[in-house]
Amino acid sequence: MRNDERPEQFDEDRHQRITERAFARFEARGGLHGYDVEDWLEAEREEADAERERQAQASTPLPGLTPRQHTGNAQRDEESRRAVERDTRAINRDAQRQLVR
Repeated sequence: MRNDERPEQFDEDRHQRITERAFARFEARGGLHGYDVEDWLEAEREEADAERERQAQASTPLPGLTPRQHTGNAQRDEESRRAVERDTRAINRDAQRQLVR
């Protein structure tokens, strides 16, 4: 969850994603009724798996970037932090450009 995102908004978004997954299962079955609970539970499991995957990706360092090592020198540590932020912004900008193409 993003820092600026309200918990209730997160819950609404999660509920919407589960609803869409469950409905997709219903449609894939040709609209056959009677499996709503199974569809919902499976959609919840799928969403939980997707959430774990998103969290794992968010905590995995980007290729080519190494985690910052604190040197004890405040100025050097700040320069290192700024360099990592600059590199991260550049990588995100490049990824966004590729998505637009």
